Amino acid sequence: MKIATRLTLGFALIILFICLQGAVALVKSSAVASGFHQISTQDMPNVVMLSEIDENRHIIAEALRDMLIVKEVEHYEALKQQVYASRQRIGQVVEQLQAQMADAESHALLGDVLAQRKNYVQAQEHLIQQLDKGNEGSARNYLLDEFGTILNDYGRALAALKSLQSARLNASVTQAQANIDSIQRGVWLSVGLALVATLLLSRSTVLAITRPLQTVVARCRAVAAGQLHAQAPVSGNSETALLLQAQHEMVHGLRDVVTQVRNGSESVAGASAEIAQANLDLSGRTEQQASALQQTAASMEELSGTVRHNADTAQQANALAQSASQVAQRGGQAVQEVVGTMQEIATRSERVANIISVIDGIAFQTNILALNAAVEAARAGEQGRGFAVVASEVRSLAGRSAEAAKEIKHLIDASVECVHTGTHQAAQAGSTMQEVVSAIAQVTTLMQEISSASARQSQGVAEVGAAIQQMDQMTQQNAALVEEMAAAASSLQSQAQALVQAVSVFDLGASGQAGGRSSSAASALPALTGAGPLRLA
Repeated sequence: MKIATRLTLGFALIILFICLQGAVALVKSSAVASGFHQISTQDMPNVVMLSEIDENRHIIAEALRDMLIVKEVEHYEALKQQVYASRQRIGQVVEQLQAQMADAESHALLGDVLAQRKNYVQAQEHLIQQLDKGNEGSARNYLLDEFGTILNDYGRALAALKSLQSARLNASVTQAQANIDSIQRGVWLSVGLALVATLLLSRSTVLAITRPLQTVVARCRAVAAGQLHAQAPVSGNSETALLLQAQHEMVHGLRDVVTQVRNGSESVAGASAEIAQANLDLSGRTEQQASALQQTAASMEELSGTVRHNADTAQQANALAQSASQVAQRGGQAVQEVVGTMQEIATRSERVANIISVIDGIAFQTNILALNAAVEAARAGEQGRGFAVVASEVRSLAGRSAEAAKEIKHLIDASVECVHTGTHQAAQAGSTMQEVVSAIAQVTTLMQEISSASARQSQGVAEVGAAIQQMDQMTQQNAALVEEMAAAASSLQSQAQALVQAVSVFDLGASGQAGGRSSSAASALPALTGAGPLRLA
């Protein structure tokens, strides 16, 4: 049985004992609670109320007796009120008793008490009436004779009911104490059973763990002494059995490992010698490769300088091309401005020609008006002679203005023609400048591409140079590692020989080679290799 199963069953048994004890305690405690509830709500209050009735009965009797003695009216009335108050209190208590006493025996005795109380109340009233009338002698005789008998009968009825309630109270208290004692006995019994079960479980569990562990310790000591003989098989499914099985498998695996190590140690020694010789050859070739890489690195350094020079030249050409492009763009912009200016001059010349045409028209109209004025002056005779002279002068001025306007018009037309010609030539020059700008832009783009390619080429050459330098460093490191590997191979050969000697210490029994055996292993082994298998629960 597994240790976990043992522990689970043991703790389950303990928990079962605890649950049973708890259940019994709950049942008994319920009975105790019910008993205490009976005591606190019925038995004890009934006894207390009956005692209160008996006390008030005596208070009434003493007050009636004092009423026969006192002479003061105030004291007499006070005693009478005391009688009435005690009687009222007895009535209240009786009502509570009637509500609580439901059993037949108590109800019968309570009925007897009520009947005697009725007689007692009637006797009180008769005695008070006699005293109120001043018949003290008759009242005294009644008090000593009939009233005493009625009072005693009332007391006996109360005593009988009180005795019954007291007996029930004592019985309830006794039963509650018995239930408490039963709970205590159950608790102690459960604790004892749980303690015994715990001791048995702990003893069984300790033995189930320590015995197999002692066996494991003995086997491990034998293995530490070099004894790898076959061990007795183990059966069972407990954790300790699994531990012994794992230890048995470990020893079996260790036997295989030692056998393989013993068989492979000599092969390792021979192979390590060959590795050392191969490492020496590799070291020579690595040194040759390192020398070649150093020469390649020097050539790449020269090539890198040439490429950097080309890249710098390409960058300068690119800068010049960009500068020429900017100058061409500014020239094209200036030509465009000249074309615009020529067009504006042509436009204004046309406006001047139009104005001169207007002036020519005005001069013609002025000439017509002057002619008309001369005709009118001729008609006027002597009175219009002065006006005719003015008209003649005006006509003369109009003619000269017309001639001047014609000459200006001819000049303006010639100027407009020249402006048109200049505008056309400026437009052609602007188009030519645009072509120049476009060509220079293409040259600039090509130079930028050449510069970028030169930069990338320079970067690539630099990376190749760095890679070659890194390869040179790695080759030198490899050479150093090869030398270290040669030394390590020599050391490995020595260690392999030492390993052969170390492995020979293990005794593998009939299947392995003979080896040394310590006295401790020899003394521990017979206990581990019995005739039959080891059985664990």
